[in-house]
Amino acid sequence: MYLKRLEIQGFKSLADRTELYFNPGITAVVGPNGSGKSNISDAIRWVLGEQSAKILRGAKMEDVIFSGSDKRKPVGMAEVTLTLDNSTGIFPVEYSEVTVTRRVFRSGESEFFINKTPCRLKDIHELFMDTGIGKEGYSIIGQGKIDEILSSKSEDRRLIIEEAAGIVKYKNRKLQAARKLEDTEQNMVRINDIIAELENQVGPLEEQANRAKTYIGYKEELDKLEINLAVHQLTDQKDRLETLTGEEAKLRQDIIALETEVRKTDSEIEELKHHLHLTNEDINNLQQDIFEKSSAIEKLEADIRINGERNKNLKERQERLQAEINELSGKQAAIREQSRGEMESYEKLVHNIRTMETELAELEAQLRELEADNRSKIDDIEQAKGEIIDTLNETAALNNRLHALEAEEKSLQKRREQLVTLIKDVSADRQQILATLESLNISIRETEDELSSAETKIKDIAAKINENSVKIQDVTREFNNLTEEKQKLASKLKALEEMEQDYEGYHKGVREILKAGKQKKLAGICGVVAELLNVPKKYEIAVEVALGGALQFIVTRTDNDAKAAINFLRKCNAGRATFLPLNTVKAKELRSSDKILKAKGCVGIAAELVTFDREYEPAVKSLLGNIIVAEDIDTALQIAKDNEFGFKVVTLDGDVVNPGGSLTGGSYNKSRSNLLGRKREIEELAGAIAVLQVQVKAVQDKEAALQKEKEKLTGELESIKESQQVGQLRIAGLKAEMEQVKIQKSKLEQSLEVYEMEVAQLDERLKEVLTQNGEITGKIQQLKIRHDELNKRVAESQQDFASLEVHRNEVTGKVTAKKIELARLRQEEISCRQTLDRVRQEIDELAGQIRVKSEEIDFIGRQEGNIAVENSKLEKLITTLVEEKMGMEERISALKNHRDHLAGQIELKETSAKNANRQFASLQNQIHSLEVKKTKLEAEMENEQNKLLEEFGLTYEEALLQKTEISSKREAQARIKELKSLIADLGAVNLAAIEEFEKVSERYNFLKAQYADLEEARVSLYKVISEMDQIMSKRFCKAYEEINENFRRVFTELFGGGHAELQMTDKENILETGVEIIAQPPGKKPQHLSLLSGGERALTAISLLFAVLMVKPSPFCVLDEIEASLDEANVDRYAAFLRKFSKQTQFIVVTHRKGTMEAADVLYGVTIDDTGVSKMVSMKLADAISKVS
Repeated sequence: MYLKRLEIQGFKSLADRTELYFNPGITAVVGPNGSGKSNISDAIRWVLGEQSAKILRGAKMEDVIFSGSDKRKPVGMAEVTLTLDNSTGIFPVEYSEVTVTRRVFRSGESEFFINKTPCRLKDIHELFMDTGIGKEGYSIIGQGKIDEILSSKSEDRRLIIEEAAGIVKYKNRKLQAARKLEDTEQNMVRINDIIAELENQVGPLEEQANRAKTYIGYKEELDKLEINLAVHQLTDQKDRLETLTGEEAKLRQDIIALETEVRKTDSEIEELKHHLHLTNEDINNLQQDIFEKSSAIEKLEADIRINGERNKNLKERQERLQAEINELSGKQAAIREQSRGEMESYEKLVHNIRTMETELAELEAQLRELEADNRSKIDDIEQAKGEIIDTLNETAALNNRLHALEAEEKSLQKRREQLVTLIKDVSADRQQILATLESLNISIRETEDELSSAETKIKDIAAKINENSVKIQDVTREFNNLTEEKQKLASKLKALEEMEQDYEGYHKGVREILKAGKQKKLAGICGVVAELLNVPKKYEIAVEVALGGALQFIVTRTDNDAKAAINFLRKCNAGRATFLPLNTVKAKELRSSDKILKAKGCVGIAAELVTFDREYEPAVKSLLGNIIVAEDIDTALQIAKDNEFGFKVVTLDGDVVNPGGSLTGGSYNKSRSNLLGRKREIEELAGAIAVLQVQVKAVQDKEAALQKEKEKLTGELESIKESQQVGQLRIAGLKAEMEQVKIQKSKLEQSLEVYEMEVAQLDERLKEVLTQNGEITGKIQQLKIRHDELNKRVAESQQDFASLEVHRNEVTGKVTAKKIELARLRQEEISCRQTLDRVRQEIDELAGQIRVKSEEIDFIGRQEGNIAVENSKLEKLITTLVEEKMGMEERISALKNHRDHLAGQIELKETSAKNANRQFASLQNQIHSLEVKKTKLEAEMENEQNKLLEEFGLTYEEALLQKTEISSKREAQARIKELKSLIADLGAVNLAAIEEFEKVSERYNFLKAQYADLEEARVSLYKVISEMDQIMSKRFCKAYEEINENFRRVFTELFGGGHAELQMTDKENILETGVEIIAQPPGKKPQHLSLLSGGERALTAISLLFAVLMVKPSPFCVLDEIEASLDEANVDRYAAFLRKFSKQTQFIVVTHRKGTMEAADVLYGVTIDDTGVSKMVSMKLADAISKVS
């Protein structure tokens, strides 16, 4: 495995996209100081996960992004991509190459990728863990890292050995296990506390639950006995009531016989009115249906139009996608054609390279033979040439020195003239700067005054905004209160409306009849008495008590309607109900009513205190016509006594004086369902909600006004703050400018002093130059004579060598030409192979795009089909609705004609019925005595039913279902008494204890099981930590011994002697021990690193690095000027070690030392242009040497 490629864009000075290709061996990055060569190692360190901006030589992470220059704008993103060869499978991925990419944006957002797949920074750290690569590994070593190895604590120095030992991942696992262990133990403590608390609750709760279960058993038996007794009592009373009702019915039949003709006429009138009412309802219903059909047709037509637009958009999208597919297919075909040509070229190049290599080998063998023959003759000539070169070099040096002195003399004279001019210019510039400083001081004072005024305005507006915010909070609170109140009332209104709609509170039989009438299953159902009356609130209790069960009597138009309803109940087994046919019931009236109404405390006759439709008068007066309402019980008793208890008197509080003198009274359950008041309460709630709605709107308007005012004030505040910021920036700019001007002033003064000093020095140097010129001229004449003698000797020797050299040069030229051609062919082969890889990738990407777009076209086709089916259904539905609407309009016309006919008939019948209302007095007196008996019996039954409803929540019909035979009422009553005594003996019972005990027991058992699981997990974690410690100790010791041994050997070799070793600071604690370095350079005593010279310290650290690499070679290693402090001899040793280790480790070396450069296989030169951007130039040294030779 090795580093193959590094791509950099926007990182520090590498603003443009830069690609560096690396091969196994040594690659050197060279360049002048400040050119950005160390940015290469920073880029590698950064992409491997470095998070410290300080280590990357910045203040914050955004500093790694190219910040621009005078001639180049900054960029918004830095990106580095590093590609590693993974053919050996060192990384746990399936790919032969691993590419890691990191990006950072100026917003601070970062992105990470592994093989172009988004990932986390943690994933990159884990990928390189224990490979020697990574931000904490030893694959990137700079001068700072060398200092860190030398000066860090002994405990920190052990990290290098840990990385080499491969125990970093075990340390991380141990750390994770320790965190889990801590969490587990904390959870165990918390659960143990809860278990202890629950154990204190379980015992008392179990005792309470058992007592509650006993109570429930007694109570259920008691309720069953009491309900059964009440049902038997009601059944007996019901039988007696039916007997009385039969006698009353016989008397009423006599009345009916007298008025047969009148009833017939009334029946016909009512029948006609009923038909008229039904006709009107039919007309209204049909009109509503027509409106609904029209609305439905309009909605369906709108849906068809919307589907049309959707279909149009889908077709356009489908056409665009097909065009894009055609374009992509064309590109794909063109690229395939290109790839075939490239492949042919590639195969041809490979063949040519093989042929060229064979020819080159033959020529190189021939050249070696010629060079062996000529080597002896070359040595003779070279010796003579060496002496000539020495003479020439010395002569040239003297000539150069002479010319340099002459040039220096001219330069010194010219420089002196320049300095005199500069002194004058600098003096003038200094005066100008003093004037500029005064102007800047004035501008700063003026701007500071403006900022002070702005600060005052900001405080005033901020106070107003705070006051406004308080008002908004108050208004918001008021709005929330009103909204909450409105929601409460709306919920109550909805509940009441649902109760009204579902006939809640009515007996089962009554509900079934009302529903059947509403559904048109039964005719002639006018409603229940409770619905037909409008009772003022203050009379509701009195009227409800007066009517009792009669509130649920059903008013029908005729007795036939009542019989049909009774048959309906019997057929459906839906319970029982009482009916008031308007053609049979007769109004009841009090004798001497004027006298009664004048009595003190008399409120009035119950029938006159309520309002109702006049057609229901017989039914209402039959129930309330002979009942008096009094103010209180005393008044009621007095009125009843004065009239010999001949009729019922009820009070406003619900107390009753019954005919015959019995009294009914006590507390009245006002919270139970009030059938009379329900309709009134619905209207009152609707009104209250409307009032609240108006109040809510007013509060919303007020809040909007306050918010608008706040926005205006905020806008003013922001405007002033912006002005303030501008002012502050202006002051900062002025002060910065002033500092710059002061710096310029200081520099000018320093320059003036320097220039004057330099003039004096120039005068002294001119004298020295003239003296040296005379001395050098004499030496040059002596060297010229010696040169002529040596030239004559060389000419004689070269004549013998000329014939052999001609032949060698011919062969050498051929070899050089072959090498150049072979290098060119190899470069073309690499380029061609890369082109083929890129073409294949482009073909795959285009195929993927075509597939995605084809799938989208298929999806659009399915959508178009669905829309067509939906439109067909909608059009058929519209046709049906139009036909139904036309039929309804025809029916309305016919119904209106029928309505006019019925109205005429009703008018004729009512005229004939006005002459027939007499002869009822004697029969009414007989019926009255029966009614008194019935009323008393009904009151008793009502009391019994109220008891069932209030104590057990059951109606008579529901209780009847629970009826069982009783052998002895006396025994049943004795058992009831016994059960009540047993319940009393139990005392206070907590019925919730049963459920609470079950919940607490369940939680207690769950927590016990959870505690056991945690205990098992803790033991397991302790085992994991122990195993990690054993593995780490073993691996660390092994790596330490190997590195220590290698360190001793490498140190001796690099220093040419001496001794060095590693020492543990705490051998008893292998996992925590530090590592000290003891070094003894040749000729010195063993001593600590801090006592060594800078070069010795650096070479010691390099020895340790090579020792680590011998134990665990890093796939690649980046060395950033670590040999900077070494002398030339040690640099050569260092370079030799690099060559030695380059067989197993790839090195990327940032350097400026000659010896390191000579050891490199490839050189990358870094320069920086005038835009502040670094540029790269590469060269393979082997190719360069071949070309030179």
